[in-house]
Parts: sequence; C-alpha cells; structure tokens
Amino acid sequence: MRYKIEHWGIHILAFMVARCCLLGMYPFVVPFFMGTYLQNQSSIGVFLALIFGVASRFDGAAVIKYSLVLMFLLVLLKGTDRSKIFASHEQIALLSGGVLWAVSMPYQYLVTGQEISVLYSLLEGIISGCAVLIFEQGFLAFRAGTGRMFADNKRFIGIFALMGAALFGCPKIEQPICLLFVIAGYLLLYHTYRFDGSIGIVTGSITGLVLAFSLGQVSYLAVMILLASLIVIMRELGKPGVLLSYLAGYILLGVLYEPELLQPAMIWSALIVLASFLLTPTVWLKQVRTRREEVTQLSQDILLQEASRERIQNFGEAFLAMEKMLLLHEEEHPQKMPEGLSNVYLSGDGISLLNVVESQSNRLMEMRRNFIRQLGQIGQVIQSFPVTVTERSMQVELFEGRVAYRFARMGMNVTKAVLVKDAEGRKKVYLSCYLEKDRVVTGRQMAAALRGIVGKEMVCMDREDDAVSRRESHFCFTEAAQYMLTTGIVRKNRNGEALCGDNFSVIRLDNGKAVLMISDGMGSGESACMKSEQVVDLLEQLLRAGFGRELAIELLNSFISFLDDGNMSSTLDLTVLDLYSGMTDFVKLGASTTFIRRKDRVECIRSTSLPVGVLEQVEFDTCERKLYHGDIIVMVSDGVLDGILFENKETYLAELIADLDTNNVQKMAEMIMQEVVSMQRGQMRDDSTVLVAGVWER
Repeated sequence: MRYKIEHWGIHILAFMVARCCLLGMYPFVVPFFMGTYLQNQSSIGVFLALIFGVASRFDGAAVIKYSLVLMFLLVLLKGTDRSKIFASHEQIALLSGGVLWAVSMPYQYLVTGQEISVLYSLLEGIISGCAVLIFEQGFLAFRAGTGRMFADNKRFIGIFALMGAALFGCPKIEQPICLLFVIAGYLLLYHTYRFDGSIGIVTGSITGLVLAFSLGQVSYLAVMILLASLIVIMRELGKPGVLLSYLAGYILLGVLYEPELLQPAMIWSALIVLASFLLTPTVWLKQVRTRREEVTQLSQDILLQEASRERIQNFGEAFLAMEKMLLLHEEEHPQKMPEGLSNVYLSGDGISLLNVVESQSNRLMEMRRNFIRQLGQIGQVIQSFPVTVTERSMQVELFEGRVAYRFARMGMNVTKAVLVKDAEGRKKVYLSCYLEKDRVVTGRQMAAALRGIVGKEMVCMDREDDAVSRRESHFCFTEAAQYMLTTGIVRKNRNGEALCGDNFSVIRLDNGKAVLMISDGMGSGESACMKSEQVVDLLEQLLRAGFGRELAIELLNSFISFLDDGNMSSTLDLTVLDLYSGMTDFVKLGASTTFIRRKDRVECIRSTSLPVGVLEQVEFDTCERKLYHGDIIVMVSDGVLDGILFENKETYLAELIADLDTNNVQKMAEMIMQEVVSMQRGQMRDDSTVLVAGVWER
C-alpha cells in the first residue's frame, strides 16, 4: 500500500512542480525528472506528468522544448558507459543544466528577440543544474522512510525544496475554496504532528512564504509560523490537541491580525484542512523521532560488528580446541627423547645416530614449510571476517527504512537493519528488533516479510521458530537454498566395547554448504573414539570458523601428525554439499567407499589415500559431482564393508542400496546396518557407522 501511495504521490508532485513558472520558464521540469532518474524512480508516467503540468499552463512551445530536452538526456545517458562517463551525480547535474541552456538560449532569443533572454536561459541552466542535486536528495529522503527523512541537512533542504516548488505550482483555485491554503494547512498539521517541532516551524515558514507570494499578502507568513508554534505546544495532547490549537489559533489570528482569514472561502478551506487531518488513518500519523545520520551510521557499524563477531568467535574456538588437545596430549604423553635415540648414542653407532637425527630434522623442516604456507592462508581467512554493506546508497540509506515500515505493521520496532552480500554474492540481512505489541512473531514470519523487500525468498538462520521478544534481539536471514538435506544415522559398537570408535557430524555452514563427515579412529573402543572425536570436532570448528576445505584438512593433518609422530591416525570421510547449486565435493583420507544412489544406478567413490596424521604433507582423494532432487548419499565406515562376507564387498553393498524400496533415509540406514549385523550373526567384529543423506528440492 505504501509503495502505491509513493508511486502516485510522485506523479502528483511532478505535475505540480512542472507548473512552477519563473520569468516565463519552467526551471524545475528537468531537475525533477533527473532527480527521479538518479534514484531509479523515473518512468514514462513521471515524464508524462511533467509534460502535462507544463501543458496545463497552456504553453505549447514549452511542452515541445522540455520534451526534447528530457528525451535527449535519456538517450545520451543510456548510450554511454556510466562507469566512465557521467559516473557521478554532479556530472549528470552539470549535463542537465548545460543541455537545457543550450536548447533554451536560441529558443528564447528567437521567440523574444531580446538580448536579456540569453541571460535568462543561462539563469535557467544554473538553477536547473543545482536543483538536480537538491531534488535528488529529496527523493532519497522519501525512499529512506519517515524515521530518516530528515536525517541530515541535505535531505532537509531537498524535501522543502520539492515542497516549495510544488506549492508554487499549485493551480490557482480560490473559489469556493482556496486550494493552495488547503494543501499548505494540511502539510503544516501533518509535519508538525508527526515530526519534531523544528520541522513544523520550517513547514510554517515555507508554506507562509508561498502563500504570501501567491496571494499577495505578506501577513500569511506570520500566520503560518504562529499556527505552527501553537501546534508544537499542543502536539503532546495528540490529534485532538492539534486540531483544537489549529482552530483556536486560526480564529484568533483572523479576529486580531488578518481579517481575510474570516472570508467564507478561507473558512471553508480551514474546515477542509481540519476534516482531512481528522480522517487521516492513525497509522499514517504515527509520531516519528528523527534519527540523525551519524546515529544511523553508528547503528549500522554496530550491527556489522555483531555480524562479524560470530565468525571471529568460531575462529577463536577452533584454536582453543587445538590448545585443549595439546594439553591433553602433554598430560598423557610427557615430553621425551625420540624412541631409541639414547640407546643409539650409548652404543656408539655414529651412522645410526646421524640417521635418527637427520630423520627428525627432515620432519621438522617439513613441518616448518607447512607452517609458513598455512600461516598466509590463515591471514586470508582473517581478512575475510569483516562484513561489508552492498551498494551503500540503497542498502544503508533506504533498506532499513523499508524494513522498519514493513515490520511496524507486524507490531515490531526495528532498531537496526543492514543488507550485505557474502563471498558468493548471496544476500544476507542482519536485523535487530524488539516487539511493541502483544503478538507472536517468529523468525519464519519475518523471513516471509523480507521476501517482498529483498526480492528473494529468505530463511532465518538458526532462529526460525524463535519468537521476537520485548527485549532487543538479533536475527540473521539469508537467501533460501534450492536444496534441503535429510539425514539418517546408525552406529554399532564392536562386540564387547562400551564405546564406538567411529564419530560423525552433520552441520550446515553460514555459506549455505552442508557438511557430512565420518571419522574411524585407529583400533576400537574408548581410545579409537577419542581419536576420531578429536578429528571430527577440530575439523568442524575449522570449517565453522571460515577455513576452506583444503586449508582445514591441511591444518588438521599437520596438527594430528605433530601430536604423536604419525602414530595417531584416523580416517576421514568428508562430503561437502552446496545447497544452492547441488555441487558436491567428496574428500577421503583413508576412508571407506561412498555410494551415490540415483534413479536407476549406484555410483561408488573410492579412496586410495592414507588416514589423517600419517604424513606431514597431506594427500587426499577428492572428486566433484552434481546432485539432483532425489539423489541419496550413503557413507559408511570400514567396519560396514569389512562385515560383508562376500568377496566383492562394494558391489554387494551397491546392489543392496539400489534394491532398497524406500526414500526414508533413516530407514535405509537401519536396513543396511541390519544386513551387516545379520551377516556377522550379531557379533560385530569392528565399529560400524552408516550415514545416509537425501537431497531434495525445496
């Protein structure tokens, strides 16, 4: 509804501004259209409204003149590269004034034949060029929302410049009512009631000045300023107080100061002003506290810092997890000399001693190279932490105002809102708000409301079912992914063990990727469980902190290798699915085969690499596949394949997966594990894990 009113309001404003005539010229036609052009609000409708406004003054030559100027400007701007030419608003303003002067000068001289017409045309060009920048700020203020309409002096001047030009162009209807006085009076009531008292006083000054010039009575300037002052005093009493103060002030000024106010036409005009204000919906008259630009910018900075804080926190937690693992390892394995070194030294075998020292030196050198290379990559990750605003002119200035207006209808007060783009170019919205009315508003409902503003289907991150409270809280929204994931998991311990040596994880990252992993610790029971758990937890922390897949695995491998000289190894089976595109990376370090079930076939993805921590320089198998709706991923640990008694274990399991007559991923995982258990007659020879994930379109 608001945007429809804004749309029609611009056309009405265009008509009135175009009628503003100065020395036989219409200097605000071009600035108005170019101001809407700079704010992406120009249209054929605005063009026609402007031309119709000029035509209503019965000046056919001016209609032709300004039509040609506007069409020439549009063709010129559309046919040039705006990134190189006319990139700034000042250049466009200069171009507008120059083109108007070039067209007006010969026209004025040929029509009037007077040399002063050349000076008039130069004056029109200067006024037009300056007014482009002023009007553009006015349109920016309209789009920024009521709370930021007067956020700085440039918007303040732009709003009142547009208002003054429109009032000067108001049709001269004085019987049976004075149309100009009706519009001026309503603007006075509206601005003084909704905004700060200073806005009301300025509105009174501008409307009074226009009335004084148009009606030939200087006293109207004082009348409007005095009425504004009375309304400012009584505005705290609400709408009744404002109406009473306007009516009382009007009568007193008519009796004591300006008798013309008591003429029938003026009295009817004043009554229409009162009736119009009285019938204005309350939602349109909600009092607004103007937020200054420096406060608005500070709010944006705070929200951006909060948006970056979570990534920085995850980054720190990853290194804290490494520290915890190191401390635990130091407690369990006190520092000692390399195994056998003391015996070699005592035996006097110099060659063997040299070989041991050289081996340790080479290992330290390899770790040093890895450290140097990974340190630079860590720096790149840290540099990516700050969140930046996209297209500041739209997002900071306008986006928050539109969100605040939309959510106010849901009973919420938006204190901060910012729209950003991530590394993949996807839109994210960070929002700070609290509830004003007794309603239940969830993150899911807020995401649906944002769709009409952002133009994309949005989802609430982590708080979709949380309700907005009366205390200020923060929400994050991102573009909805094309795919969703369902998962099923079944684990079985080795016979006689209390704990399973396998560990798994299923997480969704902030970049819209889903991560599935299985780690099989060396051996079984508690020791294997601890090793695989460390691998899964640390990799999960690194990925959440923003590390890329390769760097996270390299850091993980270097760390595990450093802990126990390559003796602490665990397999890693990693699947990374982009939920927006369906592209999936399969990474394997000594892991078992992964199966992808499509409509009529099953694909096997195998591994030939060593587990994590065996070598200082990590080597892993990786491949990429595009997944579609209905595709099923089956990840298994070594214990599942080893538990199959047939010689060709992978072929048997692939056929079993293909024959499963269900798309329920949990049921599929249970059926696969049941087959493995039955083959071993319930006596599991190794820890076994089956992780099944289904890919579905939303």
